[in-house]
Amino acid sequence: MAEYHTGLVTLNDGRELPAAEAFAALGTTEAVGYVRQTVGHYVHPVGTARMGPFDDVGSVVDQYGCVHGIEGLRVADASVMPNIPRANTNLTCIMTGERIAGWMRQA
Repeated sequence: MAEYHTGLVTLNDGRELPAAEAFAALGTTEAVGYVRQTVGHYVHPVGTARMGPFDDVGSVVDQYGCVHGIEGLRVADASVMPNIPRANTNLTCIMTGERIAGWMRQA
């Protein structure tokens, strides 16, 4: 991952480490224990892979779910949703996956 992220990584305890240092530590037993103790999740996370044009530095994928700069990789889940839907994300994720799969079959 360090190849794709050269900035700082902010840990849950507020420490900031250079990306290469943080990712190098991920293989250690201590790092795995740290991740297990400090990383949490949200029940319905969405919007973590922003959709937009390639020249938008904040976007991760294009309108077809293709990840910018990585050929053949797509995101087809709640990550591309701009907002949390009013209903459970399950059906919306299925629809998103089916739609992107349809585009993949056409390519």
